[in-house]
Formats: sequence, structure tokens, C-alpha cells
Amino acid sequence: DLCPVGALTSKPYRYTGRPWENTSFDSIAPHDCAGSNIHVEVRRDKVMRVIPRENESINEVWLSDRDRFSYAALNGDDRLQQPMIKQGDDWKTVDWETALGYATEGLQRVLQNSGANQLGALAAPISTTEEFYLLQKLLRAMGSNNIDHRLLQMDFSDQDSAPVFPYLGQSIADLETINAGLLIGSYTRKDQPIINHRLRKAARSGAKISAINSVEYEFNYDLSANVVAHPLDIASELAAVVKALAEVSSKPVPAAIADVVKSAKPGDAHKTMANDLQAAEKATVLIGIHAMANPNFAAIRSLANAVSELSGATLGYLSPGANSAGAWLAGAVPHRGPAGESVDTGKHVMQMISEDMNAFILLNCEPELDCSDSAEALGAMKNADFVISLTPFVSNSMRDYADVLLPVTPFTETSGTFVNATGVWQSFSGCVKPLAEARPAWKVLRVMGNFLKLDGFDYLSSEEIRDELDGLTSDIHADSRSEIVAPQLESNKAELTRIGHRAMYATDNIVRRAAALQATDDALSNMIVVNSTTAEKLGITGNDSVVVMQSNHRVSLPLYIEDAIPDDCAFIPTGVASSMELGESYGSVEVSEG
Repeated sequence: DLCPVGALTSKPYRYTGRPWENTSFDSIAPHDCAGSNIHVEVRRDKVMRVIPRENESINEVWLSDRDRFSYAALNGDDRLQQPMIKQGDDWKTVDWETALGYATEGLQRVLQNSGANQLGALAAPISTTEEFYLLQKLLRAMGSNNIDHRLLQMDFSDQDSAPVFPYLGQSIADLETINAGLLIGSYTRKDQPIINHRLRKAARSGAKISAINSVEYEFNYDLSANVVAHPLDIASELAAVVKALAEVSSKPVPAAIADVVKSAKPGDAHKTMANDLQAAEKATVLIGIHAMANPNFAAIRSLANAVSELSGATLGYLSPGANSAGAWLAGAVPHRGPAGESVDTGKHVMQMISEDMNAFILLNCEPELDCSDSAEALGAMKNADFVISLTPFVSNSMRDYADVLLPVTPFTETSGTFVNATGVWQSFSGCVKPLAEARPAWKVLRVMGNFLKLDGFDYLSSEEIRDELDGLTSDIHADSRSEIVAPQLESNKAELTRIGHRAMYATDNIVRRAAALQATDDALSNMIVVNSTTAEKLGITGNDSVVVMQSNHRVSLPLYIEDAIPDDCAFIPTGVASSMELGESYGSVEVSEG
């Protein structure tokens, strides 16, 4: 980053040019909720490299490898460069007017024949706030509230009491000053490396940080206590912490969770967690992306709120993607409009992919890789009558299920805003021209509104869209706490339960295509991991590969035996091609000899 002559440089950038030949543009990293500030270096209208931009309140002078090296995908061969429509089984390249006319005619046909309730939209949290806002506005103007960005979530039972957006509860810089912390379903070292750096600094200064996860992860600081449990037992482990806290704080357990907590049996680790949080002058409880994807998320949320309430610790969310906060504020959820306004509740993502919807609009989303039940999502796309995909990239799967492919620009070729986990709005401008015929998604959605003759689609810039939404959300008070509701635990364990955590370099459509990242050890893909006890129980200890069966699909995967996985569980990463045909992230799986 600092070498003035480029003698010290990264492998992907080596031999491609000298730093002084590049023009630098300020931007925001699009891959996690920290919202790291970056410089995008450009030469001859091509992104050459990405380096950190100093921001002491967010990423200081650091940058994760994911944010630094994912840019290579932007110049890949699978960029979608022109609009395409499917006629029969054949794809035809067309101009924008033809493609948008075809898309809107298809939407109007579905609305006329099946009604607005058969139209849904799925958007990945790498999308900008402006894109989310226009997508939900387009959908709701057509009469549908079926929109969601929570693609990995499975439990929506408490969504009405959720915070207005997943808020960290504090500044990122505050994390390095805590005295104690509890991570729930979170591996910050890989999920949000910049936030983990703050926690590591706190730990090195004496903070007592603990974790409850369904995999024994390798943190780069010592944990005060560590609980590794079956994913369906995470809520019960958290209930044991609540019970231990009630004893040391002499405070009553909230009535809504009293029955669950009563049967909990705190062990030494739970008591350590409770004592650390209770004794700390400044403590935090952080709900991570694996907890948010857990089948018992509502119970975990209520219990985490109770831990925060009893200990006085700050509660916070470490949400998936760069812009989950922006998606919530923009109204890209089925039960709330912009700024958290109540609306008639539409279908969430799990309902949409399981109820044979007739039409979908996809924004930066590959359902077969981005959803918690990839097999169900892929089947829903194939069974739908009409699918429009707004995407920077094209794949064989898209060609199979989509009817219209509209090339939209990634973050380096558009202007927009990401809202990070602390609620900070960070706007950026394009660094290079849109590739070929690709266009910013906000412009595509605006023109679709014009084609459909809908009111309120006359924006001339993304700044107009941002300012309109900013005006609607200006009175919002960020609060991570939510109502503590009676948990209904899913505890029906299978003989073998999948742990389908998202691989670090499979989080979104850009990262998945970054060759340098995919060549690293962290690019988990083609694998199944069980512990030695489970392997012996299944009779697969001597096999190099096994056949995994889930949702009536069979795939052959290399077998690894590691005791970091709890009993009766199998770690099979999601978001990768090798497991695309399998089902729920935390569903039942069967394994047999290969």
C-alpha cells in the first residue's frame, strides 16, 4: 500500500503496471457490514487494484483480503455485457428497449393472469440502498409486498418485533474498548475481519471475549470461554447463560423465556460468560450471521436480548453482506416499507421459494447459491413462469431458469450508498464506465417503472433517490434491542444434521468469481467435515469421499475428519457449486460410502 515505486506489490497486481500510472477513486467495500473505505485504482478505464483508504472510525488503515482482491472478478469472462431474452430454448441478444419491453410485458401478463401475490423479488445485500428502494417501490406499485433480502434466514417468526435495522449498537471503534464480549453464532475473523481486528485489540488489552458456535473456530485471540454445540442447541446454550446471569445479577428472568431458562443447566463455561459480562464496566453481546441463519433465530434473539438486559451489555448485530441495514431502511422486507413503515405482510424468502410463485425479479441474486435452501430456490426459479434477473454476471444456471437477463453494473461502475452496521450512510460514485451495455440497476428499475407507467419513477440521479429515502428515515432512532418473545424451539434433531455455513469467499456474486481468492485455503468448497466419533458411527472413517443425500439429491464430496465439528453434525459449506443441489443449510442429511 505504501511502496512509492511499486517494488512491493501483491501477486494479482504484479507486472500489470506502476502505481503512478493509476488514477485513484474513493469508494466503499461491498462485502461485509463494516463498510471499509477503499481506494479503487484505475488505468485506461479498468480497475487495476484496490487498497485501503484511511478512516479511523471504521477500518483505520486496514483492509480484508476479500475487499482487497475481489476486484479481479469485475473484469472476468462471465460478465453479462448485453441484454438477452429467451425465446423458446434459445437466447437472443437484444437492445435495451426490446429487453425492457419484453420484461414488462411478462410482468403484466403474470399480474393479469395470476395476480400480484404471485410476483416476488429477491435481492442480495450487496445491492445499494437506492436499488433496494426502487425495487420495493416498483414491486409495491404493482400490488405485491413479496420482497426480501434476508436470503440466508430461515426463522421469521418474530420479524414483527425486529429492530428497524440490524444495528451494531455502538461504533466500530467502541469495540476495542470493551472489557467483555459474547459472540453468538459468529466467527468474526472470517465473517467481518475488520471488526475482528477491533475485538482482537480489546482481547490483547485484557478483554474477556467468549463465543457460542456450532463449529470450534480458530480465533486469533484467546477466548475466556468457548461453547461448541449442535446448531439446534445454540438457543439452549444461550438459555444456560441467561440462567447463570440471573443468579449472579439477582435479577428476574424475563417472563416470556422463563420456561426455557428454567430447564437450562449452566456449566462452567456458561458461568464464566455470565460472570465476565456481569463484572465488566463495558460489555457487548454480538449476534452473528450464523445465528441469524439458525432455524431457532427468534429464540436466539430473545435470549440474547435477555443476556443484554440482565448484564447491562450492549446488544449488536453483525449482519450478512455490505448493506443489510440499507435494505431494511429502504423497505426490502415483506412486512415493512421504507423507514420501517408497517405494510400488509407479504411473503418472506422461504415462503416465496416453497410456494411455486409464478414470477420473480432477481437483483444481484443467484438463488441457487445465495439462499439457505439452494435446491428449493433453484426449483422455484425453474418452475416459475417468468424470471427477470438484473445481474452483472451470467451463469449456466441463470440461462436455464431466467427469461430475461439484464446486465447491471457492480459497485465500481455505479453510484450509490451502503449503510453499515452502525447506521452510517456511505455514498460512492462510479470509478469506471459501465462495461459494454451494462447499466446501473437503479436506472434499469427506474425505466421499468416508466415502461409500466407507474407514478414516482422520474429520478435523474441516484442522489435524488438517496435524498428521498434519507428524508423518510431522518427521524429513525437506531436501537438494537427488541421485544423478548416466548421462544418456540426447533429441536427435532436428525441422525445427521448439516451445518451449512457460508464459505468466506462465497458470500456474493463478485467474491465467488475472484480467482485469487478462490485459490486460497479459505475458499472452502468441495467438502464434508465430520468429527471422528460421527465418522465411526456412520462407518465412513476409511473413505476419501462419500455420497451425501439431501432433498432427493445426491452429490459426492471429499471427506475430512476434524473434531472441531460437534457430534451428529456434518459441515457442508453453502454458496458453492458442489453443494448447490443440496437442501436446507441446517437440514437433515444422509451419508453413505462413495
